[in-house]
Amino acid sequence: EYMCRVKDRNFTLNYYVDFTEKDFVDSLVKEVNDSSFKETVPSKFTQEIKDKILSQYPELSSRTLMNEIFDA
Repeated sequence: EYMCRVKDRNFTLNYYVDFTEKDFVDSLVKEVNDSSFKETVPSKFTQEIKDKILSQYPELSSRTLMNEIFDA
């Protein structure tokens, strides 16, 4: 209405399809998933992650960072 994006609630989109379009839903879900951003959550704390954090927070020492992460 006022050219503002609504961010405070989720929206759902419902499609009603009959048996002639049985592959439609699968192809739509695949298309949406393929084109959307997928964030990967690291499973290990690597040196690369540590370096990225320290580059964003140069005031932190390596020891302070490690204490903060592993005390949490």
